[in-house]
Amino acid sequence: PQESAQRSNEKRTASLPIVAYGSNGGRSIRYARLLATLMKTPSKTLNSITINDIRKRKMCVFICSTDNSGEAPSNASLFFDMLESTKENKDFQEVRFAILALGSSTYKENYCKAGKKLNELMKAKGATEILPLTCIDEDLPDSGENDYINWNHQLSEKLFLKKPKVGIELATKIEVSEDTSILKNPPRPVGFEYAEIVEKEYLSEPDAIQSFIRYLIKLPVGMTYEPGDHLLILPENEEEIVNAVLQTLKYNPDLVFTFETA
Repeated sequence: PQESAQRSNEKRTASLPIVAYGSNGGRSIRYARLLATLMKTPSKTLNSITINDIRKRKMCVFICSTDNSGEAPSNASLFFDMLESTKENKDFQEVRFAILALGSSTYKENYCKAGKKLNELMKAKGATEILPLTCIDEDLPDSGENDYINWNHQLSEKLFLKKPKVGIELATKIEVSEDTSILKNPPRPVGFEYAEIVEKEYLSEPDAIQSFIRYLIKLPVGMTYEPGDHLLILPENEEEIVNAVLQTLKYNPDLVFTFETA
């Protein structure tokens, strides 16, 4: 009975898409595992799958990050090399695939470069896209989470799967407080003092990937600073952004809220 159940499970798995990832920091792994769970199939690294695996399963979903230099992660590089060396063989003509590419738009020409290359290699071998290549920008305010949710829903629809319940859940409970005394006497952030930036100088070129800025800060009375000390800065939110958030959420700016861990 145990062997029969094992064969049955292997047969069922063979009919499901391959879900594989190439990851540097773990986000691609998390996305792949979530997708694999919804599809009731295991996820694995790109380096662990072969040409024959893809030909047998005939359907695959790849989630791939890009490192800062535009290269594939180390747990995907061997798979890239394998596709590159066999790209003249049109042996994926019965294969359908979808690729979710992750990257940072900060790196401009290297943005999602590995995922884009993987997409071209799959098409060069004759495979057909289930969905067009989707790129997720990890520099977005939500780190691309909403784009992943939308892609997940689109993929499920294309594969005739039940729409997954994927979403963002608040980690805190928010309630309106009747105590408005904080409006007249705002408390100082715990562990911080108020200071003033009196000078700001950009040290890097305007088109540099990373910006380096020198600040001259006027410290509060009684506070001293010596070379080697660490300074933690809690910036004030820009008024324009605050007003835009209030308008979007339709909140009264004079309301006071309490936050509790859910």
